[in-house]
Amino acid sequence: MNNTFTYQMLGRLQSDCEYVIHTTHCTRHLWGMTVNIHITEMKRLYNSLEVKPEWLCPADIAYYEKELRSLGI
Repeated sequence: MNNTFTYQMLGRLQSDCEYVIHTTHCTRHLWGMTVNIHITEMKRLYNSLEVKPEWLCPADIAYYEKELRSLGI
């Protein structure tokens, strides 16, 4: 099975996190529009992959969630 879209989408969600945390501090730049929706989708996509990406792990997702929540958004 080809999981290209799943990897691409996961990368996009990760990029959104980086952008919001380090630049805008505004959830309107998150694909999910809220931290809960965005992080839930990241976890869903990550868990759906049999071969996990080398560039993202569960600890990274937890970091993004913590940082986004610390912004109070």
